[in-house]
Amino acid sequence: MQQQQQPPPSQQQQQGQAGNQNAGSRTLSTSKRAEQNRKAQRAFRERRDQHVKALESRSQLLDAALASADEANRRWEECRALVDQLRVENAALRAALSQAQLLPPNLNAPQAQQQQEEPKKQDSSPENKPDGPDGAPDQQSLS
Repeated sequence: MQQQQQPPPSQQQQQGQAGNQNAGSRTLSTSKRAEQNRKAQRAFRERRDQHVKALESRSQLLDAALASADEANRRWEECRALVDQLRVENAALRAALSQAQLLPPNLNAPQAQQQQEEPKKQDSSPENKPDGPDGAPDQQSLS
């Protein structure tokens, strides 16, 4: 019965040769597969490195844009504060102008003339003239 289960010797040789071919082709296909895997891993690492470099470059650009935006915001705040200050000053000047316009015109002019004339009167009086070098009143101012 053992003879029936085993094929004749010529068939065993053929199967052995086919097995060797299968083992050789498996080794060959395994090495091809390993080489493909190495190539794919290398390509993946290169793509990943390129992606990381692109992200780093983009990060630098965004940092620069953020710094520029911060500077623009700071200048805007300065301008806004200046505008607020000028609005307050403008309102005060408008109030002063409207107050001055409410006064009758004849009252505005004499007050200004009186203020201008008072210094002239003080300059022409002998009391306001400078004394001479000896401390006595100047002779020209007494006459």
